[in-house]
Parts: sequence; structure tokens; C-alpha cells
Amino acid sequence: MGANIMYFHGGSGNHGCEALFKTLKELCSLNDIELYSYRPEEDAHLGCNVRKTNLNTDELDTSYPVDTIAISMGGDNYCYRGAVKPLEKYNIEFHNKGVKTALIGCSITPELIPTIIDDLQRYDLITAREGITYKTLKDNDINCKLIPDSAFILETKEVDFDDRGKEWIGINASSLTKSSMTIENYKVLIDYILKDTNFNIMLIPHVVQSHNDDLESLQNLYINKERMVMVKGDCNELKGYISKCKMVVTARTHVSIASYSLCVPTLVLGYSVKSLGIATDLFGTTENYVKPMDELKDSGELKKGFIWIIENYDGIKKHLEEIMPEYKNRCYELRDVYEMLCSKK
Repeated sequence: MGANIMYFHGGSGNHGCEALFKTLKELCSLNDIELYSYRPEEDAHLGCNVRKTNLNTDELDTSYPVDTIAISMGGDNYCYRGAVKPLEKYNIEFHNKGVKTALIGCSITPELIPTIIDDLQRYDLITAREGITYKTLKDNDINCKLIPDSAFILETKEVDFDDRGKEWIGINASSLTKSSMTIENYKVLIDYILKDTNFNIMLIPHVVQSHNDDLESLQNLYINKERMVMVKGDCNELKGYISKCKMVVTARTHVSIASYSLCVPTLVLGYSVKSLGIATDLFGTTENYVKPMDELKDSGELKKGFIWIIENYDGIKKHLEEIMPEYKNRCYELRDVYEMLCSKK
């Protein structure tokens, strides 16, 4: 077996990227990984050889060992037009150097498919993490497997947390939630929780990078230190904090993945196909589980969604407890398809 490469990694300050690296390494039993990272200073703790890259294929080696496989870490990179050309360049250059490529755990905006079919067909393996992307790829004759996001099996690290004898609502807001309507929805929700319920609020930053910082959005919502806390940590620690929550409201997909995996009822403020696809796979619908960010019409919609989840809480939690073991077990199918790719000559 040649080298294992993971590329298009945004840095572990994005704890979703961190979770993908850790779980892909475990699932595929990867050793001697070379990680091509945009922010290598954030990745020293990952225990691999980290290379600085500006997502420029000129930085690739002139040649690679036989049987090298390069894993594009999937996620939502193909949801954004700005990422398409760099991804295509990597895919072409790796293949030109005799390297197999795998696109793992992807979500793809359906409208972009016509512009990227040639690129997608170049991959030796594609796994879609939700059914909307899977169906779109299959409808366009692109070979792929439907396997849940590997972060569903991320280990939960136990954290020392004083619950103050209260039940906690986890709230994540991202750098993408800066529209006045979105901010007002968060404020109305928080005001309702503090004034009309006995819940406390846990603010959960999941991406903490200078160009993309959840802390900036959450600090503006941190208005009551008696009943609100801000938690920080790596992806495993954040999952530990999420495990202490009764319910979660989040804009970040990997916060929802952590909470779903722990059978914590969750309301997602969605902004792409990934949140819609995952919710549909889990619940058969997005209604009441995902509030599309661009469809918020008044400042009380997150509050209404929160109330619906609380009113239907027991049924939602029971449903998650019933389906999650089998759903998470499907993540291990990645090990088999990756081994098959390794064995192909």
C-alpha cells in the first residue's frame, strides 16, 4: 500500500474538519497519513505529517509511491462555486501522477452537478453522506455509495461540567448567521428561553478561525452569565458538552451530527443541501427539524421551531434512540469500500 493523503482540509479550528479527519483515520485504518492543510498550525495535535497548502496544485509532489490514495475530505466543498475549480485541479493532477482519488462523505448542491459531472466521474470512489446528494448523483449516472457522515461515530470525551441542577439548551450560531433576520431570530429565542422557561443556555462555537469565527456571533448573544455559558474545546470535548444538553439549536452541520448521534433532539438553521438531506434521512422530512436560513420571514420562527421540538420531545428522542444504532453502524461500510479501492489495480 502506498501513502495515504487527505487533502482540502480547512484546518482543525473548524471542528467539523477535525472530526472528519479523526473518524476517517479510524474507519479506514489509515497510517502514515500526509495531511494537506490550509491551516497546518491548527493540526499539530492530529498525529500525522501535516503539509502547508494554499489549495494550489503547484505544491503537489512531482511523483507519489505506487498505490497512493488521496482522499478529498468531502463535506460541503462541492456546495460552493468557489471551491469547484481547485477541487477539479487536485483531482486532475493526482490522476496525472497515478494517484487514485476518493471523495468521502460529500454533500453536493444539485444545481452545480451539470458543471462538475466530468470532475465527479474522475474519482475512483465517491460516498455521499445523505440521500439528496446520493439520488442526485445516481440520477446523473455518477457511481457512488450512500454512507453516513463519519463524524456520527466520533468518540465523546467526558467533560467536567457543572449542570447547576438545570437542563441545558445548546445553541450554535455561525459566521454565516449575520443577517439581521437571523440575528433577531436568535435573540427572540434566547429571550424566550431565559424569561419563559427554566432552561439554561450553553453557547457552542464549532468553528473558531480568524476568517470564520462562531465566537464572534455567539459573543453578541451572551447576555446573561448566570444562566448562560460559553464552552470551548476540540471536537471530542464539544461532543462531551453537547451530551449534557436536553436539546440543541444549531447552524453548523457537525454540531447537529454530534447531537443527533447522541440522540439529542435538534433544530437546525439550515443553509445548504447537507442539513436538508441528513434530516430527511433521519426523520423522513425536514419540516419542523430544519429552518432554512434564507426562508426566515419573521423574528419568531426559531422560537416556534424550538417550542415544537420541546412539545414533541419524547417522541423525537425515542425515534433517535431507535434508529441511531443502525444508522451509525452504516458508517463502518466505508471501511469495506475503501479496502476494495485499495485492492484495485
